[in-house]
Amino acid sequence: MGAYPAVRPLRPRRAEADNGTWLLIFPHAGGSPSAYRRLAAEVSGWCSTWAVHYPGRQDRIGMRAPMTMDELIDDVTAGVNLLQPPRHLLFLGHSMGAYVAYETALRMQGTAWEPQCLIVSAALAPTSLARADLSTTNKAIMSTALKDLSALPEGLSATELLAPVRSDLALLRDYSRAATASRVRCPLLAVVGDTDALVDAAGAAPWQERTTAHARHTSLPGDHFYFQEAPARLARLLRGTAALTADAEVMVHEYPQYPGQGGRR
Repeated sequence: MGAYPAVRPLRPRRAEADNGTWLLIFPHAGGSPSAYRRLAAEVSGWCSTWAVHYPGRQDRIGMRAPMTMDELIDDVTAGVNLLQPPRHLLFLGHSMGAYVAYETALRMQGTAWEPQCLIVSAALAPTSLARADLSTTNKAIMSTALKDLSALPEGLSATELLAPVRSDLALLRDYSRAATASRVRCPLLAVVGDTDALVDAAGAAPWQERTTAHARHTSLPGDHFYFQEAPARLARLLRGTAALTADAEVMVHEYPQYPGQGGRR
């Protein structure tokens, strides 16, 4: 990992709350932590925000992009194991990052880095992912990626801008064929944008099958990158989720369930 570890603070520590709660963000395909700075600012009053920096982009651009999910999780876990685990930990994975967060949570079960809650954002459930068109010829995927890439520094060619997107989609295609049905032990929250052209509520709903704890889902106004348009909405949702899962008894017995599991939406 050298001078650029996989997991680093998203904001200066002096600007963060120091109450033992961490939000660890797993970015989307082709993405980087810089896309989440506005969200980090919104939650800074009650938690410290850290982010995963994937190989092959920004200051880790000299590193080979991982070919498989296992390779990527190896990099993430090596990064977190350099740090002192917090008292209360939430994983937030957006789009491709949802699968990275989910697989990291599985890998960390039984350790001090097992999260108290997994939040999967704008992501099809793994069973739905297996039926999705993850090719670079999918116009909806590529147009969504280009919308996000428009915020990156000028001076890069289209090939350079899209290289991380292409490698991440190849990783996802490989993962979609090999994903297991393993379940995390923490509560799970699935969030989608209500106008997202890539992920709807029906496609995200089967995430309920990926936890042995309680799960719920909700939607927020906006498209695939709804959190960039109004980060305060997601920040409020995250704060409420953190409060619910801070208490072990609440985490097991009172966390709202999916419809059909005896709970409420």
